[in-house]
Amino acid sequence: MSLRKVYAASLGFYDTVIAAPSKASALAAWGAKYDLFKYGGARVADDPDAVKAALSRPGVVLRRPVGGVGPYSEHPSIPSAAVLAKSAKMKAALHSKLKA
Repeated sequence: MSLRKVYAASLGFYDTVIAAPSKASALAAWGAKYDLFKYGGARVADDPDAVKAALSRPGVVLRRPVGGVGPYSEHPSIPSAAVLAKSAKMKAALHSKLKA
């Protein structure tokens, strides 16, 4: 059995976690075109609930609405308008870092 770490990223309207053997495999599962770790868009997860959820489904990208406190799942609920506004600000900040 390969060792897995849990990685987290905010992508679009969702916070995501994945248990993967490497950063490269996490980026591939997210479909990332850039090294999100290099630009601060992804990190090793430190939230115990996120880690537990990801390790229960290794290799599966789990999501929850950005800023949410509910459980992670493969098919989360649609985020509210307030959550979408927050996500748009975060995405714009990351995009400006990628262009720099």
